[in-house]
Amino acid sequence: MQVVGIDLAWGTKARTGLALTDANGRLIRSGSVITDAEIAEFLQGSTPSVIAMDAPIIVTNPTGMRDCERELSKDFRRFHAGTHPTNMGQPNMQPEPRARRLTKAHGWSTDHTARPSPSSPIALEVYPHSSMVGLFGLDRVIAYKGKRGRTLESRLEQFERLFDLMELHCDDPLSLTGTDRWHELRHNAREATTASRLNLIEDEIDAIFCAYVAWVFTTTPAALVTFGTAEGGAIITFPPPA
Repeated sequence: MQVVGIDLAWGTKARTGLALTDANGRLIRSGSVITDAEIAEFLQGSTPSVIAMDAPIIVTNPTGMRDCERELSKDFRRFHAGTHPTNMGQPNMQPEPRARRLTKAHGWSTDHTARPSPSSPIALEVYPHSSMVGLFGLDRVIAYKGKRGRTLESRLEQFERLFDLMELHCDDPLSLTGTDRWHELRHNAREATTASRLNLIEDEIDAIFCAYVAWVFTTTPAALVTFGTAEGGAIITFPPPA
């Protein structure tokens, strides 16, 4: 079954990362776009059973944190992988979360307890930071994101670490080392001379990792844990290290 990973920008101006596999889980294309129309164009002709999105899909609470965020953060905060709060009081959630709008536009179910298929695809909310901690057995998140206090040199080092860990853990089935685009991404990261050059590929890499989580959900769902509920919002992730 094909799966899709989407690192979705909450608004409509930042870039969204996208990744698509074939029916055997091999990465066949990835990239980044901006508009909903470009997302639809990227997905044209595909028949994914699971779409894993790094973005809030179901948000019903008017203020504060969702239960799924609170529960996940309780388990992952010690790894510096807690989530930010999401609620309908935030302007970028109005009139509804962008991820929810996409699920409606494409006819994707948001019930993670249902059985996925090409004719009944399911959209999952995932969180790469917590899943990377769990899958890679880390004691804290990989600091490759652009944040205050992180230098270009430190991010380059962390990007290299992320590429290595993804090749070690995700090459089967994604076949990253056999994919031209993956090698282009590694080259672009190594040759980046500004933070903006790293930011251009960050979303695409996250989307590829989201696709891996989607594949695990279709093949070995017991390897993942769920925080929250389908009705109030659920986040699917690898469990924290023992």
